[in-house]
Formats: sequence, C-alpha cells, structure tokens
Amino acid sequence: MTTTTHQLTRHDYKMIGLSLLGGALEVFDFIIFVFLSAVIADVFFPADTPEWVRLLQSMTIFSVGYLARPLGGLLIAHYADRYGRKRMFNFTVLFMALPCLAMGLLPGYAQIGYWAPLLLLLARIIQGAALGGEVPNAWVFVAEHTPARHRGLALGMLQAGLTFGYMLAALTVTLITTLFSADEMRDWAWRIPFIVGGL
Repeated sequence: MTTTTHQLTRHDYKMIGLSLLGGALEVFDFIIFVFLSAVIADVFFPADTPEWVRLLQSMTIFSVGYLARPLGGLLIAHYADRYGRKRMFNFTVLFMALPCLAMGLLPGYAQIGYWAPLLLLLARIIQGAALGGEVPNAWVFVAEHTPARHRGLALGMLQAGLTFGYMLAALTVTLITTLFSADEMRDWAWRIPFIVGGL
C-alpha cells in the first residue's frame, strides 16, 4: 500500500534505514567469502592439490551462491506476496545468518575430508537463495511503502546500503589481515568475519 503524503515521515526514514541496514548486512554475509577465498581454498581442499586448482574450487563454490539467487528470488517472492514482506525479511535474514555462522564454525578438509567442501557448498546455496529473495523483496517493500514522489530517493538509499555491505566486507578483511599473521589467518582468524556476520 503506497503512502499518499508527499513528504517522507519519520516512519518512512525508519523503514528505509532498517531495510538499508538489513540489506548491507546480508550482502556482507554473502560477499565476505570472496575476500577470503584464498584462505578458504587452503582450509577446505586437499593440500596436495595445486594452489590454482584449490583457488578455482573455492571460487566455484562462491559462484554457486550466485546461481542459487534466482531460485531464492522465485520462492521468496511467492511467499512474500502470500504471507507478507516483513515475515519474509525475517526468514531471509535467518537463512543468510545461519549458513554464515556455520561457515565460520565448519571444520576444514584436514578434519573431515570431502565433507568440508560439500558442507561449505550447501551453506553457499542457502545463502544465495536467501540473498536472491531478500534484495528484490526489499526493493518492492520500500517502493510500496514510500511516497511516489520520493521513491527514487528511497530505492537509491537502499541500493547504497547494499553497496555499503561490499565495502564493509572489504574493510573487515583488510583489518583482520593487518592484525593477524598469514599462519593465524589460515588457522583461525579467517573465521572471525563469518562468526560476527552470523551473530
């Protein structure tokens, strides 16, 4: 239902701000993987595999998240139309955060063998589906609840929030790679952004 007033109200700003924050955090949870893909390649794939193959495998798992987005978009949009967008926001936030937390806690290849990359792949599929449903749902939600005169501004702010998620992920990885040695990164420090994002 579209608001009929011509000015953005405090409620409008709150709704846009929450949508912006939710989108930024979901993008952070989704994209942090790519900034840590080299470390993930070392942790989740056999050490005797050439480094370029491990990196290719890591990037393939990252890409699968993007391939799952249309499926999530179709399913979540259907249920958002039926049960409401706010309810689906909660669902997508949960289904982005839980796999992110799981990735931060997953044992590596040295501990559980090929189960490690398979569980990582499953977490990425769930994340991709969640993001594919959350972003279009956020655009529609903001468009429906913003005065027509300010719809472009509201959607632009939402898109800026999504872009902020990319920047936040890059800054987080820059910070932890500065604070920790390469060995610490490989042993445990790479998990920090995933656990923080999941929580």
